[in-house]
Amino acid sequence: ACWAIDTDMGLRWGDDGPARILDPTCGAGIFPAAARAQWPRAEIVGCEARIEEEPHVAHNCDRYFMGDFFAAPFHESELDPFDLIITNPPFSLIVELLPRCLELVKPGGLVAFVCRLTWGDKPEADRLWRPPFAVSTFEFAGRWRFRTGINPKTGKKYGVDSVGYRLLVWRRPKLSETPPVSTTIYMQRLPLLPPACRR
Repeated sequence: ACWAIDTDMGLRWGDDGPARILDPTCGAGIFPAAARAQWPRAEIVGCEARIEEEPHVAHNCDRYFMGDFFAAPFHESELDPFDLIITNPPFSLIVELLPRCLELVKPGGLVAFVCRLTWGDKPEADRLWRPPFAVSTFEFAGRWRFRTGINPKTGKKYGVDSVGYRLLVWRRPKLSETPPVSTTIYMQRLPLLPPACRR
């Protein structure tokens, strides 16, 4: 996801990439770690509700907040807006999460969510595709997951799962854009990942 954003949308940041990046639901900090690898000079900020993840979040983020993202003090005056917000969000929160994230990026900034291909098929998501949201959609190939043993949450045997992902990227309009310049949803076939990234 970070590589795709940098390759297809990186011109907006220049050679150094985005200056400030936020993962609002960062879990163990995998997206912050990937963002650090893609943009080593960026300040990486994370937020996670599960306190048991704090050692990982602290390791992968320059600054972080443990607690509810919607209560996080990201509007404090000393914090500059973010250039990029990227996460694999809890899908049940996307409809509420997107407007909050768009408030936290600077005009022209990006909000990127990695979601299952099936997310967005429900009526409550429909409004996220219309103005004032300008969204780009990138498709990722499915990934086979093989698990053995018993799922501790359900007590049932694991099965085989094939999951396809979609990278959704919204851009906050610049102040001079009324209405936003692009409100078209488009599909774009990405070039192959570089060999080192293939699985």
